Amino acid sequence: MKTYPFRKLDAFTTGASPGNPAGCVLLDSPHDISAGEMQRIAAELGDFVSEVGYVWPTPGMKWDFELRYFSREREIDFCGHATVAIMYDLLRRRPVTDARTVTIKTPAGLLEVEDQTHDRDLVFIHAPDPRFLDITTSPEDVAGALNIRNAALDEAHPVASVNAGLNTLLVAVKTLPDCIECRPDYETLRGFCLDHGIEIITIYTFDTAFEDSGVRTRVFAPPFGYLEDPATGSGNAALGYLLASDGYWGEETLKVEQGQSCRRPNTVILKKAGDRVQIGGQSVCRIEGTYFLP
Repeated sequence: MKTYPFRKLDAFTTGASPGNPAGCVLLDSPHDISAGEMQRIAAELGDFVSEVGYVWPTPGMKWDFELRYFSREREIDFCGHATVAIMYDLLRRRPVTDARTVTIKTPAGLLEVEDQTHDRDLVFIHAPDPRFLDITTSPEDVAGALNIRNAALDEAHPVASVNAGLNTLLVAVKTLPDCIECRPDYETLRGFCLDHGIEIITIYTFDTAFEDSGVRTRVFAPPFGYLEDPATGSGNAALGYLLASDGYWGEETLKVEQGQSCRRPNTVILKKAGDRVQIGGQSVCRIEGTYFLP
């Protein structure tokens, strides 16, 4: 029987909001486990965490850690909330050093992690370089897939698609109630995503619950085996790239409130770093133990 150190981490929360659960399996090397075993663990934990991240140190390499990510259904290139959760947890528990950045290798490429755990209680993850994608669907089809009124769509911000680690469809709605009251059907939205090569859908509005927030989002991810992602890195990073390119994000940081709860949303901080977007957040460890794999 194989055993692995395991931690259940809730990302983008300090405990006041529910956050987004990620599993973290700590390895000494990638040879400790096969891809099939990684997928098996993620499938077993599918009702417990959104994704499972596997992380190991890489001494002697040009990067410090390597990560792989699995949902209950498949491996994915990048999982922002798992990266924030795992790197915050690892860096917060290491001795204080002068090194303010570490480099991680992911299937989406090499990414820098800015360690601010001991002064601002955050980490900032460089999001992957953006790829702006062509849209092959109509606003009416998007509204139908999301089960919202055509009139709820914000015509001032056309539907767009950006890959910041995952193929993300970005859909603007006019009001906070339009965002909160969105109730898509899982199978309908999953079929729409698979038909159009979409991995996640971010709906957003500038009508926020709190004055210091810049935007409210909700993110749906049915291709990964569940309907809604409650606090998201890649989906919000894709939105950040879009807003920056369109001139709708002028400040250094952007506070994103995410989720269906009006007064208790999760919080994701986006920060500009040159032409890159950084994803900022922290995590809370809820469970620590050993995972047994027969």
